[in-house]
Amino acid sequence: MREPASYAYVGPPEIREAAARQSAGRAIDSPAALRAWWNEAGRDDADQIATCVVTTDGVLRIAPRRSEHVACSAGGNVLAAGELGFEEDAGALRVVLVTNLSTGFCPRVESWESMAHALDAIGVARPATWTAAFEFRRCTECSERNVIKDDWWECAICGAAAGVELLVGSIRSRPAGGDQAEPIESTAPHDRTPDYSGILSVMTASFISARLRQTMTSVGRPTGVAATTHGSER
Repeated sequence: MREPASYAYVGPPEIREAAARQSAGRAIDSPAALRAWWNEAGRDDADQIATCVVTTDGVLRIAPRRSEHVACSAGGNVLAAGELGFEEDAGALRVVLVTNLSTGFCPRVESWESMAHALDAIGVARPATWTAAFEFRRCTECSERNVIKDDWWECAICGAAAGVELLVGSIRSRPAGGDQAEPIESTAPHDRTPDYSGILSVMTASFISARLRQTMTSVGRPTGVAATTHGSER
């Protein structure tokens, strides 16, 4: 079986620094642990979307949805990252929404295998795949991160045509290499060594909130290209 890729944080350094002062996400290893988190979060928070990561040891960690993914992972690399939505079914919690939306880690859609494995290890019912899947690219002209949808390959900030390359946020896993494994090379046109110094923060919170609320009742893929904006990684 091919080893899963792990993803390094590619967001603004000031967000990583602020996240270092926050608590890591709750490790969830059983339905009871999930239920305890749900009860402690309170109904208002629990009915919304939770931030989640799968750490490099395969553990699912979750936190309130306004938490940064890099804080949830305690600053470490991840096998998957995104959002989870839960609902009660016959007294048990089940996952009804799961996405790879994390502009801090920009995980590929292929990270689903790691997310699914972590959810199955807990013993919680889940969808068969992402309820909404996102792809992330970095513009070769302005270095802005973009969320690509419906194969629209144009930067939403500078409008560079065909100028969006694969965002190199993942690293190859090595049994003895840990988080020091080498970056995966970009396969898109105009490939070059990425410079993250000019990368801004994420999509507006209003867009994310609206999109994730929509996927709770309608599974689908959003359209267009959304660029990142100043602010948090949400």
